[in-house]
Amino acid sequence: MQEREIAATGIKSLKVRYNSVFGYFIEVTKSNLANVPAHYTRKQTTVGGERFVTPELKEMEAKILGANERARQLEYQLFQKVRDETLRELGSIQQTAAPIATLDVICSLAETARLFRYCHPQLNDSLRLIIKDGRHPVLDQNLVEEKFVPNDTSPEELTSVFTPPYQVEVRHQAYKPITHSDPRSDERRKRKRKRTQ
Repeated sequence: MQEREIAATGIKSLKVRYNSVFGYFIEVTKSNLANVPAHYTRKQTTVGGERFVTPELKEMEAKILGANERARQLEYQLFQKVRDETLRELGSIQQTAAPIATLDVICSLAETARLFRYCHPQLNDSLRLIIKDGRHPVLDQNLVEEKFVPNDTSPEELTSVFTPPYQVEVRHQAYKPITHSDPRSDERRKRKRKRTQ
């Protein structure tokens, strides 16, 4: 439309524009106002010129805005349809999603262990905690200017980590991949093994 109006009026600087306040309009600079056709209707005066509308431009605006509204309505109808179908199959979807989520977590942990050489702890029936070259999984990956230094943990050292100055150390030990067993559970497992032998 802009090219057609430029050809019809001879105003080469003519622009067809749009904003959310005034909608679509034809913009003409002050130096070309004398060439504005009679069927142009003045809509707004600006510092640099005038803004006009025409019956054709109003009709085009109605079609465009109507199409946008119809598109929004259709989009919402499709959304409602997908939502309703999802709700009808919610049980099956959740049943499928649960093992996929578990698999995703396991694969993520496996990939992290591969990249950063994490290893599974060796577990036994004792309550002793011995860690060699332990690393804090959060600090280890987030330190930029300095490298996290791996450290060891022994039963003798654990007697001091629960005092206030060592709260960070407590979190460090908690982050390490260890499993702590209740002594009563250990005794029950031992008795069970004896009965099965």
